[in-house]
Amino acid sequence: MSDIKPIKVTIISDGKPGHENQSLGIAERLPESNIMILRHSLRIGPEELFLRFKSIFPGNQSESKLVRELNQVFGNDKVQELLDFMPDVVISTGTFSAAPCLLAGKLTGAKTCACMTPSLVPVNKFDLAVIPVHDNPPDKPNVITTNSAPNRVTDEFMRNEWEKWKEQIPSDGNFISWVIGGPSSSVGFDSDKVINALEATFDWAEENQYWILLSTARRTPVALENKISGYINKVHALRWTLIWHMENKNPLYAMFHISDAAIVTSDSVSMISEASSAGCGPLIFQSEKTNAGTSKQNRMITNMLDKGYGRLVPDDKKLVLALKQYKSSGFEWRRLDETTGVAGKLLEIIKS
Repeated sequence: MSDIKPIKVTIISDGKPGHENQSLGIAERLPESNIMILRHSLRIGPEELFLRFKSIFPGNQSESKLVRELNQVFGNDKVQELLDFMPDVVISTGTFSAAPCLLAGKLTGAKTCACMTPSLVPVNKFDLAVIPVHDNPPDKPNVITTNSAPNRVTDEFMRNEWEKWKEQIPSDGNFISWVIGGPSSSVGFDSDKVINALEATFDWAEENQYWILLSTARRTPVALENKISGYINKVHALRWTLIWHMENKNPLYAMFHISDAAIVTSDSVSMISEASSAGCGPLIFQSEKTNAGTSKQNRMITNMLDKGYGRLVPDDKKLVLALKQYKSSGFEWRRLDETTGVAGKLLEIIKS
C-alpha cells in the first residue's frame, strides 16, 4: 500500500473536450489523484456575468449562500457530492468555469487552479494560474507560463488508450495521423484547402508505403466530414477513419501511439499540444485561408516553432515537402512535456 496521501481533485468543466483534457492532464499527474468532475452548461448572459462578479467579490458569504449559488450552476445533488468529497484542489479551464471554480474553492476550503486566462476574472484570485505565453500572462507569483496547453499525454496514458482501441485501429505498417479540427469564433477554416492537403498526403503515403489514420473533431464541419466519408474504402492509403459527428469518440492518443508523425490543422491549440507531447511533431497545417498573424493560435504556433516544437506547413505542396524531409531523417521530433512541471507546482501549493 502506498504511503502517499491521495490528492482529491474536483474539475469544473464546461464539457468541451479540449478544456476538460487540460484540467485532467494536470489532475492525473498529481500523486494518487482521486478525481471528480462537475460539468455545467453556463453560457454568456447577465446571470453568468453576475456569477463572475460574485466570484471576484464574494465578501463574507455564508456556506448556505455559496451552496445556493453553486446549486444554480450544477444542481443540488452535485453540490452535495462536492461537499461530501471535500477536494484538496479545484481546477478549471476556460472563462465559463472560472467563477464556479472560485466559488467551489471558497465553499470547501480547497486551493484553486485556473488554466487559460479567464475573461473578467483576475488570475490573482486563484492559488495557481496556468497561462500560455500566447495569452501574454502577467508577471505574478501565482502564474506559471507554458508554451502550449496542458494535456493528458504520457507514455503510460497512450499505452492504456491503445489497449482500448487496438481491436479497431490497425497497427501493421507505418502510420501518419491526420487530425482535422474546424472553425471557431476566433479562427477561420478553409475546408477546400484541407481537402487538397489530404489528397496530397494520400498520394505521398501511397508512394512511400505509409498508411493514414484520420480523425475529425467536435468543430469539424459536417460537410467536410461528408466529403471525407467519400474516401473511405476508396482511397487505398486511408487505412482507418473516425468521423466525430457519427461516433463522438476521441481516438487521438491511440493514433499518436503508433504514428511516426501527426498532421494537425492549425485551429486547435489542444490537439497541437497533444501531438507534440506524444512525440509526433506535429506538422501544423495552416487551415485558415490566410495567416491572421495576431490570433492566439498563431501566436502559440509561432512560440512553439521558435522553441523547436513541430513545423508549420502553409499549403499542400509544403506539406508533402516536409513529409519527404522528415521521412529521410527518421521522423525525429522534439517532444513537449510541460504538464508534469505544472502539476509539481500545484502540488507544492496544495501542501503549503
